[in-house]
Amino acid sequence: MAFAPSLPEPVRRACSVFCEGELLDTIQRARLFEDSKTFVDRPLRVEPEEALEAFKKLPDKNDTKALRAFVETYFEAEGQELEPFAPPDHAPNPAQLVKLPDEALRQWALGLHQLWKDLCRKQRPAVADAAQRHSALPQRFASVVPGGRFRETYYWDTYWIVRGLLLSGMNDTAKGVVENLLDYVRHFGFVPNGGRIYYLDRSQPPMLAEMVQAVFEVSADDTWLREVLPVLEDEYRFWMDPALGHFLPELGLNVFSSSGRTPRPESYAEDVATAEHAKEFGREAAEVYHELRSGAETGWDFSSRWLQRASREDGSTELATINASKVVPVDLNCILLRLERRLATFARHLGDKDRAAALEAAAERRGAAMDRLLWSDALGSYRDLRLDTGKPATVPSLSDFAAPLWAGLGGRNPEALLTSLRESGLLQAGGAATTTLQTGEQWDAPNAWAPLQLMLIEGLETLSQRTGPTALGSRELAEDLAKRWLQNCYEAWHKHGAMFEKYDAFHPGEGGGGGEYHPQTGPIWLEQWCGIGSVPCLHRALHSAFSSLAAPTHLAARNGLVQQLPASHRVRGQSRCGNEGPYLLALSAAGAAAQRCSRIVKRACKTEYVRFAQDLMSPEDGPEEHEQFELDEEGEKRRLDVLLSEKYEQSRSYFGALIRQGAVQVNGRARKKSFRDFHPGDVVDIRFLLDERTLPMKPEPMDLDILYEDDHLIIVNKPAGLVVHPAPGHWNGTLVNAVLHHLGFRSLEEGLPSAPPGPASQFRPGIVHRLDVGTSGVIAVAKTSQAFSMLSQAFSRREVQKTYMVISTGGRKCFFGHSPGGGHFVDIPIGRSKKDRRRMGAVAEDCGGRPSVSLIRGLARDRDLLLLEVKPRTGRTHQIRVHLAEEHSPILGDACYGWEHLNRRYAGLATRPMLHAFRLAFAHPVTGRQMEFEAPLPEDMRKLIARMDPEPGEAEFVQSLSDPGSSS
Repeated sequence: MAFAPSLPEPVRRACSVFCEGELLDTIQRARLFEDSKTFVDRPLRVEPEEALEAFKKLPDKNDTKALRAFVETYFEAEGQELEPFAPPDHAPNPAQLVKLPDEALRQWALGLHQLWKDLCRKQRPAVADAAQRHSALPQRFASVVPGGRFRETYYWDTYWIVRGLLLSGMNDTAKGVVENLLDYVRHFGFVPNGGRIYYLDRSQPPMLAEMVQAVFEVSADDTWLREVLPVLEDEYRFWMDPALGHFLPELGLNVFSSSGRTPRPESYAEDVATAEHAKEFGREAAEVYHELRSGAETGWDFSSRWLQRASREDGSTELATINASKVVPVDLNCILLRLERRLATFARHLGDKDRAAALEAAAERRGAAMDRLLWSDALGSYRDLRLDTGKPATVPSLSDFAAPLWAGLGGRNPEALLTSLRESGLLQAGGAATTTLQTGEQWDAPNAWAPLQLMLIEGLETLSQRTGPTALGSRELAEDLAKRWLQNCYEAWHKHGAMFEKYDAFHPGEGGGGGEYHPQTGPIWLEQWCGIGSVPCLHRALHSAFSSLAAPTHLAARNGLVQQLPASHRVRGQSRCGNEGPYLLALSAAGAAAQRCSRIVKRACKTEYVRFAQDLMSPEDGPEEHEQFELDEEGEKRRLDVLLSEKYEQSRSYFGALIRQGAVQVNGRARKKSFRDFHPGDVVDIRFLLDERTLPMKPEPMDLDILYEDDHLIIVNKPAGLVVHPAPGHWNGTLVNAVLHHLGFRSLEEGLPSAPPGPASQFRPGIVHRLDVGTSGVIAVAKTSQAFSMLSQAFSRREVQKTYMVISTGGRKCFFGHSPGGGHFVDIPIGRSKKDRRRMGAVAEDCGGRPSVSLIRGLARDRDLLLLEVKPRTGRTHQIRVHLAEEHSPILGDACYGWEHLNRRYAGLATRPMLHAFRLAFAHPVTGRQMEFEAPLPEDMRKLIARMDPEPGEAEFVQSLSDPGSSS
């Protein structure tokens, strides 16, 4: 905590638990939670000293079960610090949006504006009243948080949030958000990476002065500016103090550098693993931890910009070689140069001419140092300087261009800079890629991030104002990039019904990937919308983009508001957005076009669940699902119908019919015959048409075993044999039909205008995850769009903890002898079997298999049978069934993957696969409260378990499974 040597006493006490020490190290190394951040976000039930004393008294600190009991006793669930907040300055029709010149854009913006009410949060008083028990830093005002695993504000992300709030006329809320960050500077001397005490070792790109400027432009409050200017100066001093490691006096430039040399508490286990790997390169663990923390301070966590070795032979990154503090970054110094100029402007406005002159001189010195050390005449651009090699970075990055242009720098030759940008390989069909190197890290190619797009577009506009609109072609380039980006976002939404945190710059309409978290997809990027509203030259690009885009089919106008509707299917190989920020960000093109074609849902619906189900009924599309893939070498010179029948479940004749109907396209053109003239890299797009004769979906009375229900969720104990949602061959008698009846509706179509049915996702309203027809147990059904979206993201990011009980066959000893929380790891990629399209199987990743991991622990056994606890870490089709079959312990009663002779032997006792979804644990999608649900085992499994002998130490638990009444 070198950044803040005089921490407030409550924060110092909390740090003894959440930031350092044996307790933190022991709990995180035990991997009690899927995500290391879960533990450090859990508030204490008692004073820190009491928890530490109780921990010291634990007799065996390697006993996972005891550690788990300790955590549950002394810590509350994560997500308790925040509560929903309705901002009082949220007006239905803010002036800034009403006066937008384009009617379609204006209507979409007003609908988008309504989402602020769902995104605002305020801290509960307990955080400030007992700060020593929380890792959350107290905040006086409401904030906007990303959601998911990110339950706090983040520094540089907040700049884009403030711009969005101001554009929506929410000036007071925006000022409060900025005041929260100013308070951090008042208390700690800087703005930490995020609003947690474990972020106090580092900051992020210093955008606070830009936020103050944005608020001041609206308020013109000199009194407030005079009050906050000393606070901004304090932050500037933090960045310019050589003792803290950020400023290098010999260069006159800055680097990122954390004060910490231990694993990041929120990524503890992951950092320990990285440091262990770094031993191969002769690196000390403390050095690696310092560089990982410094890399997180960059905001680009992580990127090849910070790595000594960009990639391994297999193309993945060597994160263990990270050297972020040994890089002089172009973007950080551009932001600091703009900070110096901004502070000078503030000082001059308030009458302090001497201070203004000093800051202007500092900016001049920085600009000169950048031109001397970071500008390359040979390349015609700026480049990061690597201090570990003494040479410029070898790979271009978008920060080489976007940040200098945004800061008003043109280098020694603005024309050369633009030429270098055009020739860099960064500008692609879907916008500007982050770098040209594909490493698997999220701040590298092929990803395109909205903040960088806006900085580049605004910077090009600024350059055009200095040099003239046509002198260098910068305005035309800005408009072209804006159009490409808008179309990329629109196509992704139109194609997939989902918005992404980051996009694929090379393949418009596809989401990006990579990174150290499961696309949590991060901060609430609002800058795309802000850019449209605040950069004048973009209006023409926006109009041009809208005029060339087809009307979308995933929007419905309701009560005068245009909203994006979530799609319940997942696109293969792509992550869904991690929060509602990308949803806000990437709809700017789609929303306006939709307003011209969407029908108004006029009748009010009885509950949000039916609204949600209806929203999935598109008035424009026929009933279909889309799939897209790229041909590899094996697809060359083969009949298209044969190729598709081997890849998917349907028959060759089925695909032949689709081809004849024009439902199969290759490189955007329909193919009416199964020719063989295909080549590697060709893109195949398929529309799977459904049977229109059986589309209507009616509520049906059925008994539901409801474990839990509130306004947002229904948790059901699904019996074996119940199909989850309608599909060809099962249009009736499904869980969805039962839920509709439970909620009291006569039909799904209630309140809908007469229109053809929409995408296949309409038959799965509310279904966030699925269970096979033969599987029993816990399943969650979302009743609202918000719950559906947030739960879908949680499943995508693997934040939902799933536990299954399985009765399998065979005698695998490796499953046994593990303590609770442990088990035998099965890591076998899964793909569709080429021999039988109905089956999945072990398929190498280079042959199309997808990574699949399960944790298996034996609880009891009989002569032929095993009782297993299985925790899937991924969610592949038939994953548990395939993994156990590959481990020579197939599930009893599994006709597809099981052993026939044992299935026959137990035919009277096992009439279906003995697989039960026992436990489901997740954070409530709206309240954030941690929830856990268990479904008692069905009778057929209990009878078999009663015959088994429990493993040592498992008797009580096994007894509770076979006889639920025996446990309290």
